[in-house]
Amino acid sequence: MVKLLSQPKVIRPQESNVMQRADAPAHGWYRFVLSYPPHLVRKYADVFGLDGKSLLCDPFCGTGTTLVEAKKLGIPSVGFDAHPFAALASRVKTNWTLNPQRLRQLGKTIATDAERCMEDVGLPVQSFSSLLMEVSPAEPWRRYKLGPEEEKVMPLGFVSERPLARLLILRGRLEELTAASPVAVRDFFRLALAHVIANGAGNFAFGPEIYRTREKHDYDVVGHFAERVCVMTDDLEDLQEVTTPAKVYHGDARSLESLPD
Repeated sequence: MVKLLSQPKVIRPQESNVMQRADAPAHGWYRFVLSYPPHLVRKYADVFGLDGKSLLCDPFCGTGTTLVEAKKLGIPSVGFDAHPFAALASRVKTNWTLNPQRLRQLGKTIATDAERCMEDVGLPVQSFSSLLMEVSPAEPWRRYKLGPEEEKVMPLGFVSERPLARLLILRGRLEELTAASPVAVRDFFRLALAHVIANGAGNFAFGPEIYRTREKHDYDVVGHFAERVCVMTDDLEDLQEVTTPAKVYHGDARSLESLPD
């Protein structure tokens, strides 16, 4: 049964428009800055009497707040988004069937291999408390740059040269070491990498508009990535028993004639 939310009752929020700590599992894997909080989804699900016999449809699902919360509530859901990364984030955040132990092991392999590659080109192991130092332009890591098409979508100065080199090395090792894995596994690590870019390595923030921040001459990309993999796999262990279906489609919901099967 599909319930259309066309005439919602008026709700006066009693809580702030921020994510509560208890909602972090899955929701916190990656959140768009303008995402509404999970507790708002719970309120509307209760208002409309949604349950396991309902089908909640989010035609513009973004990074999956509604879909994740519906899954936690035992409400089957389907979501669409025209942006490929938003659809990827929603797919990863609603797929709780992957093996956490195998992901941890593969994550360690990716991090260790990337760190070795960084050291080979003059990018030593970092920690969040490391002193940031200038380096000579002759350093071999400087050959790691974005391609021409990638540079067109990256605003100038939003990621400094040294952190960018680390990100590109980590991305390269991630893609190579997961090439034989299912797409769902590769996307899991891609989302962890996206968190590093948006919540640490970049020189940008949201308020709600995007703006430049103080330049980071270096950043512990591998450390942040490893920490996110640990958080995400720990969450997976707690969420494994939830089997409520949630399907995510990459496409423009405005042009769909009917819901996919």
